[in-house]
Amino acid sequence: FDERPDFLDVRDSIDFNGLQKNLKNNPEPYYETYSMSGITAVYDVGGFSWLIDHQFEAEQNLDAPHAAA
Repeated sequence: FDERPDFLDVRDSIDFNGLQKNLKNNPEPYYETYSMSGITAVYDVGGFSWLIDHQFEAEQNLDAPHAAA
């Protein structure tokens, strides 16, 4: 839900902008969640432009899934 507020409108109870800022500045918890869930690759279509930078960073991080944006 933190990626798509139009899917279920929870903006009155969850700070969407704060979640996005945290993801941009600190993606490691998301990488860990993917890995612990058995997800080894992520393909983001229609995301934020700064996610493109994360795909290159993730390839250098053995704890992160393969990423494409």
